[in-house]
Amino acid sequence: LSANPNWKPQSTLDSSGNTHVNGLYWSVPLLYTGARRGDVPMVDRFFDLIGDWLSKHKKKKTRTWSVTQPIIAGERLWTLTCASDISNGQRFVKATRKEANTQIDKFKLGSGTNNTGIHSQGSALAAFCYLGDTTKRDIAANNLNRLADYLILADGSDREGSPWYAYYTLRLLENLAPVYDRCGVSYDRIYTATQRLQRYLAAAVDPNFHLVMIGDTHRAKLGPKWFAPDSEARWAATQGAEGQPPSSLYDVFDGGYVFARNSWTDINGHRPTFYSVRVSRPYVTAHVHSDLGSVTFNSYGTEFVGDPGPYRYNSSAIRDYMVSRSGHSVIRVTEKKPKKKGKKKKSSALGLPAVAPFAASDSSSVLAANEDPYNRTCLKDRTYTAARITRCVYYDTAIDGLVVVDKVKALKRIRADQRWQVPNGVGVSTRSNGATLTSPDAAATMLFTGGGAVRKYRPSSKRQDGWFTNGYGELVKGTTLQRGATIAKGKKRTWISVLAAGETAPSVSLSDGVVSVTRKQTQTFPLP
Repeated sequence: LSANPNWKPQSTLDSSGNTHVNGLYWSVPLLYTGARRGDVPMVDRFFDLIGDWLSKHKKKKTRTWSVTQPIIAGERLWTLTCASDISNGQRFVKATRKEANTQIDKFKLGSGTNNTGIHSQGSALAAFCYLGDTTKRDIAANNLNRLADYLILADGSDREGSPWYAYYTLRLLENLAPVYDRCGVSYDRIYTATQRLQRYLAAAVDPNFHLVMIGDTHRAKLGPKWFAPDSEARWAATQGAEGQPPSSLYDVFDGGYVFARNSWTDINGHRPTFYSVRVSRPYVTAHVHSDLGSVTFNSYGTEFVGDPGPYRYNSSAIRDYMVSRSGHSVIRVTEKKPKKKGKKKKSSALGLPAVAPFAASDSSSVLAANEDPYNRTCLKDRTYTAARITRCVYYDTAIDGLVVVDKVKALKRIRADQRWQVPNGVGVSTRSNGATLTSPDAAATMLFTGGGAVRKYRPSSKRQDGWFTNGYGELVKGTTLQRGATIAKGKKRTWISVLAAGETAPSVSLSDGVVSVTRKQTQTFPLP
């Protein structure tokens, strides 16, 4: 920042950074380090920055969304409270009280509510404790209690559609414990919420001990300090060194997740198989993706099918791709107009066809789950107004393979594409009925029935297919596998996909409405 900041968006920051500048929390190390070192100019710089921001944001027109959104206002209120406390209430008390009142007055639970409310209400709790206003302190604490129960569902899963943000929520809530203690307010309800979240987080960890990249989740591991010594989450965070391994191999969570595996520990010297299915998208928040029905598959230590992650929080074409149906292992539907001779269909700016109109995001349901002798997860996908999609995902330990059965019914003339997102580091070799996937550690076979030429795409400046996030804002190249067909109005198409890792490739056949998969032994799966 210049000596006299203008506080306007900076070209060196993304859209997220240009809002967080207004949170002012990044300036607190000037105060903390300056006070410890006795560095008066450093402390003065902190107070000057806070004062400069306040003087330039007095008018309503400067209080834009980037200034007033809960996470930014919460960060700023933490900072103002700290500044008021250190300056003995001489300079910033009025601004602290005004901001704190705004946060409790604006608080509500509803569509779009997410972790940002923890910032706003947590800072209001600290501010009113400092100000000695016990009535409003208790309002802020009650708001936080309600928020914790809202964000963390009864079975421990998250409302935000992202395991990473579930983990972030847990850390935000646990960091409130000393504030509650200092304010003399009971922390019991927050504690109960964080405890039920831990089982879900353990289940969301793949055999390489990374959080599965669903929604805005980047490749990350859990930190052990956040979990009880004997907990399942501690086991997942320490890669089995501490705690106890979870007992369940198949979990369905209300947040819209299925996490399943054949073991929590290695099998014959290799990592176990893990897969996930996104079975619903009942909530609308900033970090959920359009990924209903999306599948991930991890076996023999390699993620063969994965989710793309978040990239950056901005309005770029790559971010749009990452959160869209096109960025996930799902059926993508494009509505087709009646054929007209001599005219070609235009493609979108991403090099991909424009998708059909979307239906309501909550128009889906899980039809079945976890039936002997195999796991079966079925969902009805009404994402599109032009088509109805049924996806069943089967897994059987005997064949150690994933069987995905997709049925598409066209309500209008459509183009339907089945897409598979293969992460970076996995080579893809296509053939007429599938593909071979290879990594330095393992190989997998993908077999297709139901027709449709198999194509693979790599990302480029003109086509987004296959981009993955390795870390926030860091892109790596994966591969998109696709097959598709034009389906006339009223017609149906069934696609069967089999994916298995290991030395022995499976074979697949279809007869009388039953899929038969052979790999050392034969298992049959009914069509949905």
